[in-house]
Amino acid sequence: MLNFLRLLLARRLTRTPIGLIVMGVIWLLARRRRQRQEQTRPHPGTAPARQRHPAARR
Repeated sequence: MLNFLRLLLARRLTRTPIGLIVMGVIWLLARRRRQRQEQTRPHPGTAPARQRHPAARR
């Protein structure tokens, strides 16, 4: 239901040039927010692989 309401709102806003600007600003803000969330909270299973160090020779 929420996606349907978002679709209706988006269709309504895209009919005017000012609405297109508003949609662009909303899109940019949402994109930045998603990027910040990914930086602070990495997804499980995406930890960097361990690096092997060669054994010390004596």
